[in-house]
Amino acid sequence: MMKTKAIDLVCELEAEYGSVVNVPETNPKLKLIRKILEPEREIKSYKPKAYGTPCKVIDLKTGETHQFHSMREASYFYGYAQNWAGNIYHLQFKRKQRYRVIKL
Repeated sequence: MMKTKAIDLVCELEAEYGSVVNVPETNPKLKLIRKILEPEREIKSYKPKAYGTPCKVIDLKTGETHQFHSMREASYFYGYAQNWAGNIYHLQFKRKQRYRVIKL
């Protein structure tokens, strides 16, 4: 029922402004639409998965540090295959690396 009300309000705004994109942010109807649809956005929001070994990755060149819920998440953050952080962790003392991975 609330969705149909939101759809009706969107149709009214489109009739008035030509497109929802052209509606000013201060418009009360637009604010009401956002309030109606807000619970749906919370359900679809991204939540990181809490599995795996938490770790911290340090960039030895820049000194930048990032903490992650898992080594897989760290690997994806840096744009590598899912086992990259684990490999760096196991090889870090055998040869010089740009990154250091520390298990938390």
